[in-house]
Amino acid sequence: MTTATNTPATKSSKVKTTEETKPVEFTSFCTFPFDPSTKSDCYTVCKNDEPEEFKKCLKNFEESEVKPKPKSKTSGGKGKTIWGHLNGTQAGLIDVSLSTALKPILLETICLFSKGKKPRVLHHLKHLEKDLNIPVSLTEDGKIFWAENPNIKDVKIMGSISTMVLGTIKKKEEKKEEKKEEKKEEKKEEKKEEKKEEKKEEKKEENILTKEAFAKVKKTPAKKTPAKKTPAKKTTKKGDK
Repeated sequence: MTTATNTPATKSSKVKTTEETKPVEFTSFCTFPFDPSTKSDCYTVCKNDEPEEFKKCLKNFEESEVKPKPKSKTSGGKGKTIWGHLNGTQAGLIDVSLSTALKPILLETICLFSKGKKPRVLHHLKHLEKDLNIPVSLTEDGKIFWAENPNIKDVKIMGSISTMVLGTIKKKEEKKEEKKEEKKEEKKEEKKEEKKEEKKEEKKEENILTKEAFAKVKKTPAKKTPAKKTPAKKTTKKGDK
């Protein structure tokens, strides 16, 4: 006689085998499909700034039998941004952060707003300028702004987003950290010098007080011993008897 427990066992084993044979879909670091062109952002940006992630993407591209096609965009909300990207998507959020900014902003600020990683966000900003002719500009301190933004005026353009490389951003951040550390050390030294000066002043005050106290102490005069008077000798005159 066969038991009823045999059938679910065979079913579960079948489920396991089908799950095991399912291929794991590869997702790139920036979420974009790999671009084999040597002039692409994959080679000019990611290869320099994220070499390990670049190697993974390149390996996946070379090993895949069917070359990956760009993923179809999914709507994250109704309507589109002024540059044609769907509202609510990561691309749309990057557009909004740039088009509605009241002043030039850091790349990190756009990343926080759009919840995207630096390579992904930088890729989209470069796409705006390269493919849609949107003037995405840089300030002297590396902040990003849309050059035709009506909210931003009288800001000097020092470069284009196309010249931004993540490696240079990292170096600038490292330099900022170094300067912060230097300032901290300088403040520590200043505090040490201030404490030394305070101690010197305290010692001076102590010395002044001790001198004043010493001056007020009255010296007890030495006791004078009276000199003993020697009696004068009586002289006798001749004839006095």
